[in-house]
Amino acid sequence: MPVLKKVVKTFIVRALARYHSPTEVVAMVKETYGLDVSTSQVVTYNPKTFMGRSLSREFVDLFEAERKNFLECEQEIGISQRAVRLRELDDELQRAKKRQEPRWIIKTLEAAAKEVGAYWNAPSQQQASGPIVVFNAPQVPDGVDAQCNQLQSPAEGSGDA
Repeated sequence: MPVLKKVVKTFIVRALARYHSPTEVVAMVKETYGLDVSTSQVVTYNPKTFMGRSLSREFVDLFEAERKNFLECEQEIGISQRAVRLRELDDELQRAKKRQEPRWIIKTLEAAAKEVGAYWNAPSQQQASGPIVVFNAPQVPDGVDAQCNQLQSPAEGSGDA
């Protein structure tokens, strides 16, 4: 295990506080600093784990502050913004059209409709405008309606109240 400089340790603590997995952090450290670290070494910088229980107070405080900031600043995450999600869906739709993938086009359009609320909210926003009309319904013989009504209404004097 390489000995890490404070800058790398801080980077690891912040990444873990932002809910990156240890495996993701290993890849991030490799990409950013060119260092090979193990997942077990990374886990020691998470005070919420058993292996991180002996983390210095400085890094524990940094972890807690970074986690609190991360959870409070939802607006800084692009995907949490509706406009960003719609733009990504639009980009995906354009790629699907170029590749001529009708199934993917339909799925992307459906996802966009869900995002704007048209897909899920439209049925609940509709209001009944009158009685339901059924076309091509079978004809009911005379007298059957009266028999059905008698069966559906409780018998008088049955004691049900």
